[in-house]
Amino acid sequence: MAVVFCGIDPGKQGAFFLLERGGSVLGSWKMPLAGSGAGSICPYGIWEVLKAIRLEALKLDAQCVFGVEKVFTMPSDVESILGAVKAAREATDLVHINGHLDTIENLSRKKDGRVGILNYGIGYGYLLGQIAVLGYPLLVYSPRTWQKLMWEGTDHKLKSKDRSFQAASRLFPVEHLRAAGQRKQFHDGIVDAALIAEYCRRSYKPPG
Repeated sequence: MAVVFCGIDPGKQGAFFLLERGGSVLGSWKMPLAGSGAGSICPYGIWEVLKAIRLEALKLDAQCVFGVEKVFTMPSDVESILGAVKAAREATDLVHINGHLDTIENLSRKKDGRVGILNYGIGYGYLLGQIAVLGYPLLVYSPRTWQKLMWEGTDHKLKSKDRSFQAASRLFPVEHLRAAGQRKQFHDGIVDAALIAEYCRRSYKPPG
């Protein structure tokens, strides 16, 4: 069976990037956000993106393998953990009362770092859960893992974002590294997702 590869930068400014087995670009999507686009990651938007990716895979009669960047956002001190738990309880109460998932976004407007951790974790959970529902293989890579290979030959003096762009621009046409409507500036999330997809394509070993 044919295989396509989707790399995902799971942050709020992240993205999805889809490659066919030979390395050709099939598409890219920005991470969908709730509300005006400045809030939390939107679970319904994620589902729509995943359906679009599934459709691209079906056109090629292919299975999609997802490569996702591992997130290191869990607080290490007890006070921050308890704060996140308290915020989760408050958010759960609001969601239960109002019956609306986006209500949790109201908490994030307080600019509480612990709530930011909570929101990021919830978005990451939505993402992994929905991929699992589709039944596709899911591989999780630490940033160091994919960067070690994909940054080979790049200028180590550059900042990480610029180094990623240097690597991605050698692999893909620059127009694929911009978000829709952008003509000059590259999109950080798309760039990282592209490199994660390429790392997944190179390193993937079919089961059996």
